[in-house]
Amino acid sequence: MGKRADYDAQTYKPAAHPEGVRAILAHSFSERFADGMRARMVVSHHKYGHLADAYPEKIDSLRCLRERLARYEETGNAEWLIDTANFAMIEFMHPSHPLAHFRPTDSDESPGLVTQDGGRQHGAHKAEDQAVRSLRARYARGE
Repeated sequence: MGKRADYDAQTYKPAAHPEGVRAILAHSFSERFADGMRARMVVSHHKYGHLADAYPEKIDSLRCLRERLARYEETGNAEWLIDTANFAMIEFMHPSHPLAHFRPTDSDESPGLVTQDGGRQHGAHKAEDQAVRSLRARYARGE
């Protein structure tokens, strides 16, 4: 049976936010995308069997992820993005990376966002950085 991740990101529970978690997710999360991930995982289960029987010993999820992202870049077919996300999830669940771990990071460790002109954008909202640090502290305390 495949190696299982020793971290549990499910224990993360977002803290209260002035805008409200549901309100944020209503405009910043795609249930349609998540539903597509679920549907493709069910089909893949019937085609290939249990994940733990294949990952990471038999199947290279990181290489599969990169290949599907390249297909999206070539074709623009968003289905490849769903496949890419599923392989990222599989790597999260059954890591092949020898140093795989989960450690929340601060904005100062982030590479930032790449702008359309090739520049970089880093944490534009310092108040939000403080809110993120507060959330991480609550997470560390198990709240």
